[in-house]
Amino acid sequence: MSLSQLPTELLEEACVLVAGGAWSSWSGASAELGALRALRPCCRGVAEASNGALEELELKGRGVAYADVGRFPRLRKVQVWLAEAWDWEKVRLVLERPLQVDLFISSDAAARCVASPLHVGRLQVTSLSDEDLDLLVENCLGLQELDARGCDLREPRCLKDLAQRGVKMCLDGCWRLTDEVIDELALCHQARQCSVDLFSCDWLIGQQVEVVILVPQFLGCWVLASIISKSMPSPDFDREPCFHILVRQTTAYNSAVGFSGHVASRIRRRHLRDVREGKATSCC
Repeated sequence: MSLSQLPTELLEEACVLVAGGAWSSWSGASAELGALRALRPCCRGVAEASNGALEELELKGRGVAYADVGRFPRLRKVQVWLAEAWDWEKVRLVLERPLQVDLFISSDAAARCVASPLHVGRLQVTSLSDEDLDLLVENCLGLQELDARGCDLREPRCLKDLAQRGVKMCLDGCWRLTDEVIDELALCHQARQCSVDLFSCDWLIGQQVEVVILVPQFLGCWVLASIISKSMPSPDFDREPCFHILVRQTTAYNSAVGFSGHVASRIRRRHLRDVREGKATSCC
């Protein structure tokens, strides 16, 4: 269930009406408020009838603090999306009952609001710094999966600890990770202590990817390329797989700093990202 940003005067009432399962999704931006008022009696009946059967709930934005998860005796999983600073105590009270919680954090401000421990099964973050990720992970008890794809991470302390605890990690697109961090993660992955996507590529020849530009003028920009080899060890860092790639024809970024339409050899896995994951080609 998704609760989008509703006007303040209707938020609490809307949460009461729809939180029991009246709709599978809800968009405050596209719905007419008059229609919501007209549907109140029907929504109440549907919500009351479905409270006892609801097993999964998705909460977004301000709806998180108003949700009454105690109304759902069979509820086993809650997905919480936080994109801005919020009163963490309100969120924590909503989730204090034992539940499987998936937490999605999309800003540093939201991450810093997680001020006390919470049992979290899956954590997905975007655009977090090393320090904010470290603080956030400290408060996520029982974590089983971390999805930090595309984050601007370098040397977060938590990654080594998570690897040793067997946490599954998705770090595709984290091109700034240092050699030391990559080495520590590779050792744990190869010892089957954990699973890290950077070391378990299933890419085939012809697979479309993106490669990051490391030249200072366009540092951090991505261009399209294709895999033209099987994975191979790097000559100077053999625990990280690398690939030969063919950079697609482009005029962007000074023709991909001269590599447009040319082969680039032994590109490290951390400097490539999988476009199948839904990441569009980005600018700087």
